Amino acid sequence: MSETDAKAQALAKAIDGKVVDDSGRVAVSVKSEILGFPVTIEAIKPFFPFATDFYVNIDVLHEATNNPAVLQFQITPKVTKGIWNRLGRLLLIDARVRPIGDKEFDNLFNVNTNDFSGALRFVRYPGMLDKIQELQDISGFNELDVRATAGLKLVNPTNFDSLNLDVARETVRIMGEMGQILFDVFK
Repeated sequence: MSETDAKAQALAKAIDGKVVDDSGRVAVSVKSEILGFPVTIEAIKPFFPFATDFYVNIDVLHEATNNPAVLQFQITPKVTKGIWNRLGRLLLIDARVRPIGDKEFDNLFNVNTNDFSGALRFVRYPGMLDKIQELQDISGFNELDVRATAGLKLVNPTNFDSLNLDVARETVRIMGEMGQILFDVFK
């Protein structure tokens, strides 16, 4: 058994899941369930520079819709703060990445969305900002994608071989809680 296979087995045990052979698509795939939602942790390759992706699928009723009006957004942590962030936005000229209106959130994250009022409602939902900040503190995510009808996807910049099992377990727990809120309130 290779080191990566052993790590995948240990991760599966940590999140009460199982290793799935999906070698035609990804090198590592671990599936589990949290709060009734399917969870998948995948890595295209287990080594640097490939990231580890976490998915929480809230479409348990199989009602998937491809409606472009459905709330969807992408949260990325700000690399620069204050005046440097404003200057960077001016130089990069990305009109879709703009503040959503919550001062505390806007100081820490950028949002790219199709519905700014829906994204603001999601961020201001009781405890949601704390969950996003905790997720950032624990996993150091590069990107968190939210789609009201599908679920959450988190891109952790850490490669699978270097992924801490406790970080993975906590990431899955927090994403499960966020998925439950997304399912109950925003679907």
